[in-house]
Amino acid sequence: MNVTLSTNQTSQNFQGFYAPRTLRLNGEGIKSKELLKFPSVKECAEKFDVVIKQGKKSGTYTAEERPILGCGILAAHLSAAAAADMAAGSYTHWIIGIFVGMLAFISTIPVFARINEIKLPKYDYEINGRKKYQDGSEISAPIHKITSQNIGEVIPNMTDDLEVEDKKRFLKLIVSKFPKNGVYDVKNILDILQSKEIRNDFNKGEAFNYNIDIKGNTTLLTKFFEQQRTEENKKDYDKIISIIKSTPNVNFNQKDYVGISIPENILNLENFKALDLIKDVEFEYSKDLDTLYNNIQNEEFKSKAKNLKIKFDDPEKALFEEKSMKAFKEAVTQLDSPFCDSQKIASDIWFKAQERLDREELKEVSMILYKYLPEPLRIN
Repeated sequence: MNVTLSTNQTSQNFQGFYAPRTLRLNGEGIKSKELLKFPSVKECAEKFDVVIKQGKKSGTYTAEERPILGCGILAAHLSAAAAADMAAGSYTHWIIGIFVGMLAFISTIPVFARINEIKLPKYDYEINGRKKYQDGSEISAPIHKITSQNIGEVIPNMTDDLEVEDKKRFLKLIVSKFPKNGVYDVKNILDILQSKEIRNDFNKGEAFNYNIDIKGNTTLLTKFFEQQRTEENKKDYDKIISIIKSTPNVNFNQKDYVGISIPENILNLENFKALDLIKDVEFEYSKDLDTLYNNIQNEEFKSKAKNLKIKFDDPEKALFEEKSMKAFKEAVTQLDSPFCDSQKIASDIWFKAQERLDREELKEVSMILYKYLPEPLRIN
């Protein structure tokens, strides 16, 4: 028996598949969806395939003892019901009595009463990650044996092994068939994404996440976000946006070869279409984002850009969990960013500080938070 797991993709461009089957691991059933709860399996199934293969028989196991027909139990219940009715002067269940004796007798016969210690075959299973390409070739991660008893312990990270080989294949394809002059404009990027090899074999985020240069510091995604949408390229540009939206596992937290992040490029170009694409993605904070935001000329774009999801250091954690005033002070400086609600954050910390800190600590916290607090909460 072979079962292949892959998460179901809803993309109209790239269709994945999922095989909901029950696996019998050492006599116990485990469904494919249960296997997908293990992080290593889920990650591999999202990007590649996970193959479960039944191995050789490794012994037997004993089935749980269980009643057949429940004759003895049923007879006891019916006897009690009939006796109660007769004691009350009612004979509505008198017919039941005819069967009670029969059931009681049948339940004494071993073959009808219970089945004990049935021996069933026990198997080992093999699990590994795999990716098959349209040309018939494939790559495979090392095979690991599993049983129902140790399945949660022995499933390894199969994704890393597969990605190494998958990236080599992708880079070889890009270098051999696409622009050798290093120019990646909107048209070139779309041509690559729509090519048969990319659509068939690199449609789960790889086309945007894998490097397109030998030095390993450029991807199609970073190249795309360097482009501005114009009247001339808007048709192709919008097609790429549509492909990105329908592609799973795209990593937007990338930087180009000089260290510029995707949101930095978007803010610099004041790119509405690209901004909408990343509105639900969380990015790490950097002071460069503040500088670019403050230089935005288009007020409508500036208003929308302020809603970007930026992840800051947590001053509350530094103060109450780490108990480090130095770390707290450093984290608070990020409240100057236009991307965070500094007054709300400062107020929440202030109210909690009054309950948890002594007078001297509270005084120091007040000084650090002073300019971020609403006027009524400031202590001079």
